[in-house]
Amino acid sequence: MKFSLDAGYGWLASSHQEQLFYLDQLAPDTASCSIPIVLRISGALDAAALETALAAVVAKHEALRTTMAFDGDELRCSTRHAWPGPLLQLKPLEAASGDSAGLAAAVREIIRRPFDLATGPLFRFVLFQPADEDARLVMAFHQAVFDAWSAGILATDLETAYAAALNGGDVELAPNALDYADFAHWQHEQWRAGAPRPSLLSAGGPFPAKISMDGAELTLKLPATQEQQLRRLQQETGDALLVVFSSLLGLFLGAESGRDEVLIGASVPGRRHAETNDIIGLFETPLPLRLRLDAKPNLREMLDQVRSLAVQGLENRDMALESSAALEPPGFQVAARVQKRPRWRLSGLRLAEQAAHAGGAKHNLSFVLDERDDGLWLALEYAGALFEASAAQRLLNGLVRFAAHCLADPSRRLDALSAADGQELSSSGQERDTGASAALARPQADDRLGLLSSNQQSLYFFEKLAPDRALYNVPLHLEMRGQLDPARLEAALEQLLKRHEALCTRFVETPSGLRQDIGAQPSRVLDTADLSQQPQDSRDAGFASLERDFSSTAFDLAAGRLFRFCLVRRDREHWVLLMVFHHMAFDGHSAQIWLRDLRTLLRGGALPAVGPAMTVREAAAEERAWQRSRDYQKELSRWLDRLAGTATPLNLRPDRPRPLRRDYAGASLECALPQALLGEHIQRAAQLGASPFMAVAALLAAYLSARGHQADVCMGFPHGGRGEGAIEGTIGNFVNLLAMPVRIETADTPRNIIEKIRQTAQASYAGYRVPFSSLVDQLGVERVPGQHPVFQVVVTADQDFDGWTQDGLSVTLLPGSNPIAKFDLAFGFNLARSCVRIEYATDMFDPASIETMGAELSALLSQCVRGFDAPLRQAAGATAAGEVPRAAPKLLRKPKPAGAGNAGLAADAT
Repeated sequence: MKFSLDAGYGWLASSHQEQLFYLDQLAPDTASCSIPIVLRISGALDAAALETALAAVVAKHEALRTTMAFDGDELRCSTRHAWPGPLLQLKPLEAASGDSAGLAAAVREIIRRPFDLATGPLFRFVLFQPADEDARLVMAFHQAVFDAWSAGILATDLETAYAAALNGGDVELAPNALDYADFAHWQHEQWRAGAPRPSLLSAGGPFPAKISMDGAELTLKLPATQEQQLRRLQQETGDALLVVFSSLLGLFLGAESGRDEVLIGASVPGRRHAETNDIIGLFETPLPLRLRLDAKPNLREMLDQVRSLAVQGLENRDMALESSAALEPPGFQVAARVQKRPRWRLSGLRLAEQAAHAGGAKHNLSFVLDERDDGLWLALEYAGALFEASAAQRLLNGLVRFAAHCLADPSRRLDALSAADGQELSSSGQERDTGASAALARPQADDRLGLLSSNQQSLYFFEKLAPDRALYNVPLHLEMRGQLDPARLEAALEQLLKRHEALCTRFVETPSGLRQDIGAQPSRVLDTADLSQQPQDSRDAGFASLERDFSSTAFDLAAGRLFRFCLVRRDREHWVLLMVFHHMAFDGHSAQIWLRDLRTLLRGGALPAVGPAMTVREAAAEERAWQRSRDYQKELSRWLDRLAGTATPLNLRPDRPRPLRRDYAGASLECALPQALLGEHIQRAAQLGASPFMAVAALLAAYLSARGHQADVCMGFPHGGRGEGAIEGTIGNFVNLLAMPVRIETADTPRNIIEKIRQTAQASYAGYRVPFSSLVDQLGVERVPGQHPVFQVVVTADQDFDGWTQDGLSVTLLPGSNPIAKFDLAFGFNLARSCVRIEYATDMFDPASIETMGAELSALLSQCVRGFDAPLRQAAGATAAGEVPRAAPKLLRKPKPAGAGNAGLAADAT
């Protein structure tokens, strides 16, 4: 609870603040304890509104208004309410002085300016406004009042306050339940109750001799293979990423130094109480990990050791800093941390965080594993007085090579591992590398590169897992018969590409993370091929080969061309327009937009003068901002509660066990369903308030429960993700996978099951904005090689594309042939044609088994209609689906390779 604070007297500093005060005294007149944030801002920035918003943030968070000084032998904090001068310093730069080099130097001067703990303020806000460049907002904080977690709170509160300031509304942010002083007071109460507290400070005695805390930072991206291996090991063991990273680092330092013991300070957020999660202040705590290496452990044994130490430390993590103060490792001091950067957003503006380093180093070596949109990056901050830049670079490269050996074989013992190709960990003594700061400046992030949505980030990751498999190609071919004007067609395609920028997106890996920008439209967009002069047999075979290669060739995501078009002439008045898009920029709703607009242009019509209301990049920025809100946390919590206990995979009774390494090869089969029975089933579901999709989903849930003798069934389904009207006309990928968990009891009737599906589907719709990848991460689902997490079966209700005719030209959809199956099974119910298309993984199922599934679904449909209020008696432990009387399936098409085909037009399952 809050305690009464005498504003004139202040409060005793927390142990965290004492430690930072101690470090600050060791290196006065430096920025060694500063945390800088540099934001590049594009757009019409309202500087007055920004200053008002910053003032609101400072007013809300007491820690930012803190000063510190000794009172007798105690370090006390006081709160200030104002300082002379403006809160936000404006720095307009003329063109002559505002070039890139001059601007960078001005920014560097601000972030490397020291703070005075006794007089404050312990924050600094400066806005650079170059004459011919985007603005730069430079924010710097003393770590005694700020930590990495605080940056996320700042981003959220600043966005809220700036929006209010623009609207002229109340800019007073809602106060927190507790302030930082409450945390410090609680900590001192613990000590008074008997908790141990080693003395860190003494006002009566001198501080140690002044030391240099100059430093620099290096970064590099972890190779994709090692990231996958690390993630796989993390899922296998269930450990936090920090535990895995600290284990790797401990082994590496032991191999480098030859010592039998190393000490690492592993940084944890230190926010033990939920009330502290919204408070800006210093809570971050180093957990001391003293690691024994004399037995030459392997990585798995080191994980056990780190895990045990971490559990012990976290049980009393509020006191961890004090207990680690007296622990100085022999020869060097090492810190480890895992971090995620916040997403910055201000209304009407585009923000990009740029690389910034205050030029200090609180430890000899600080290793950071940085989780970014494009994967994992490594950073190394090193003390310039001890390490030359070249030595630090060798050390960082050596860690990557060492990690590759460890992750490839976690059972390999330390004495069998090669550390950095035999390079030794060595310092440069007291020689200072004066050129380190300039040589090791981190590359600036390009302003044109934007955030990725969660969907894009997830697709990019999986694309890199199988770069040659074209997992996310979306074929959308049109067969045309009659009089076609190829020039008009090409002009229409060019106009559509100009209208929808997402199709020219480039995804680029940069030192600051994975970014997207818009490349230039190619000069020629339509390729051609003429098969009309070949013999008929050769013509058909040639087209089949051409279409197969065209549909299954992978895209280069960095090239800025996420589409391919080729007009194939098969006969004098027989054409096929081959179109393939990458799923990063195209989904089922996009296909409907594309075909609608293409038809309009080919008929000589005109599209609306105003294009889509929102771009994909703007939508991604909005999504990321929402994910920092309390609403997002509430939705995420609801999902986690719903999916608790659904980790048991479906028993699909495959012909072959699921392979540990999937090749994603697939095929599909379409089987008819009795039209009258399907119509009756859908009509009865409608009377219960259930949609046609819910009706067929209920049928499939009952079938899967019976087939696997399981009561708990969890299926997945795609949701269009376009709840806001602003992106209704935008081509891009907004689809999110939603889970639909349901329990099928033995006594359930078809009516009961439809009602259960209706309720669980509606609950899923309500949380459609929470990315599926975030759910998987938060659930901590054990990653089983080759098995999709949470659900292995998806269900959709597909739509037919009717095509069109114009001036003697008929246009119909021609299915593509990209043989991919990303799930074990995918059931696409076509309600208009009364059939189900079953896409299956060929490394698990044979065509005959899929035929049987179609027949069993048809038989179950008949039973549901004829006994709507009678128990199906097919739930777990009862009659198996295989015992249902089987009807011979009516094949609408021969088995064929699975492709996007009409699946590209799958309706939102709503």
